[in-house]
Amino acid sequence: DICANVRSGVQSITVRHDVALLDLPSDVASSCSESSDLDVVGYATVARSCRETTIASEDSLDGSVLLRKWMATDVCGRRTSPQIQTITLEEPHPVLMALSNASVLCHESVHPNATGWAVLQHEMDRKCIQLGGTATRIEYTDKKNGRDCPGFILRRWTATDFLGHTTHATQVITLGCDVSELVPADGKDNDCDAQVE
Repeated sequence: DICANVRSGVQSITVRHDVALLDLPSDVASSCSESSDLDVVGYATVARSCRETTIASEDSLDGSVLLRKWMATDVCGRRTSPQIQTITLEEPHPVLMALSNASVLCHESVHPNATGWAVLQHEMDRKCIQLGGTATRIEYTDKKNGRDCPGFILRRWTATDFLGHTTHATQVITLGCDVSELVPADGKDNDCDAQVE
């Protein structure tokens, strides 16, 4: 004061560092291969932080949707609550290569090992497998037409990928007799069905 009296005091100021806030990219649709390209699907940014912050993400697959969990951690080890970006996966439908029809004798096997397996024109994107997608499943069903033998089988092939996309192809398997076995020594005709056990 004007008399030169001095009195001092201490003030405590607590600096509070709030946990960082994140700005998430928008939910998008993308292929498996592009889902890891942040320039395509977007990346999270720090909206507020007074300290150096590290951003990380984790992916998990839920059917045809990729869930990308974003988190931010500051230098004190404080982590934001996980925030989810949804990436809907879009992949081309599977394509089966053209199947050759087959002919077998009545007593021979009609298993695909003998008549040929359906083959995919393109394998699933490796990135889809890395994300947790299962390999494309190939199955078939048979429908007989006409007599057991001679006759033919319509084999319907179906390819289904992990996104539920399907494609179909049809193969015709002709069942026939060995002509040489139909001309016996006595000259009488044999029934082709007799060759079928």
